[in-house]
Amino acid sequence: MKKLLIYFPLLLLFACHQSNGGDSGGATEEKEMGGSKSGDTDSSTESNDHIDMKSLFSLSPLSIFDETTEGLTLTEKTDLLQKGESASWKITDESKAKLSIQCKSPSSEVTLYFFKHTDKPDGVLFAKIENEQNSQVHSWKYFHDSKALQKANLLKTYSANDFVSQADRLPDSYKPRLNYQFLDDQTIEVSLQTWMDKAFENREITKQVLLQWDGEGFQEKIVNKDPGKLKLLDKSTYDASTLDHDGKIVNQKIWHDANGENIVLFTQKEEELFVYHYAIDADKPKLLRKIYDAEKDCDYDLTLDFVGEAIELTDLDNDNIGEITLAYKIACISDVSPLGLKLVMLENGKKFILRGSTIVNMGTEKVGGDKTVDASFKNGPESFLSHANKVWGSVNQ
Repeated sequence: MKKLLIYFPLLLLFACHQSNGGDSGGATEEKEMGGSKSGDTDSSTESNDHIDMKSLFSLSPLSIFDETTEGLTLTEKTDLLQKGESASWKITDESKAKLSIQCKSPSSEVTLYFFKHTDKPDGVLFAKIENEQNSQVHSWKYFHDSKALQKANLLKTYSANDFVSQADRLPDSYKPRLNYQFLDDQTIEVSLQTWMDKAFENREITKQVLLQWDGEGFQEKIVNKDPGKLKLLDKSTYDASTLDHDGKIVNQKIWHDANGENIVLFTQKEEELFVYHYAIDADKPKLLRKIYDAEKDCDYDLTLDFVGEAIELTDLDNDNIGEITLAYKIACISDVSPLGLKLVMLENGKKFILRGSTIVNMGTEKVGGDKTVDASFKNGPESFLSHANKVWGSVNQ
């Protein structure tokens, strides 16, 4: 009995020691799992021959956000790197060569693009800052051994006359507004911003400038546009009024492409709005896409209007099938709040859409201006989203 009394406490002591050791092991394992998870968002994660976009963002100066509406603090930058979101900003797109950071409100966006050298991890970094209707591009050389960025002007400056015919030449004193669209990880398109520019009311852009990355630098390619290709027509060979549709036709657009003759009808009926895209082949109409929206039972001021300035025909992917861009405002409000805004691109039955609101000036402050990029844009060329963002910035006021 005396032996039992001696061994029993020893047995309890041994059991407690084993139990504490097991808890310690479990806690250690959980901590390691947590550490592994947090490592997924660590901005410094990189291999010896490649740097990720968050690491490049970490190296970039805060000053690139000075041209945005909100700016960026060091604390917010840390939050973006660690959490993907800060009080005013959010990372909306990240890939091997691109990082998009969007302001929650109003609408500003900073996108980083990296062009890597062919035989070494060095490269060039661009930051495109889009702020309402304005855009700026900054560039740096990246040196992998020192993990450093060096400011450099890497993009050629063009004259407006580089984009027009001899007959449409402008005076040398004319200062163009250039837009750089990053079509993919190898190509930049340089274009003129001509929105509301009286100098281009009777001039036509006939040349496309492409900068193509060859692994060491950019090679310039100038493409002469065919003025007659995918041009909007004044009249149709088909009686558009006979096409199946609801509401009253308030606008229509017509063009020819690989689908034959295209007719897009814009119609409205009381609190409803419709868009019909028909292709006419051998006098047989085929409905490629229908859009419907409504704001019903509105007891306040109803807004349901197409934005005429947004309507534009393009062939951004050069497949001889036109893309038609359109936008409309929709709201039921009793004050001067922002209006709902939707921008749609249609191509061969496919729909790509941006959703958000207009910007309203409230004294010294601006409200609204939010924008959401629909996942549909992931299934199209990057040039589609670049174009949509450009049109959005011109009509969201």
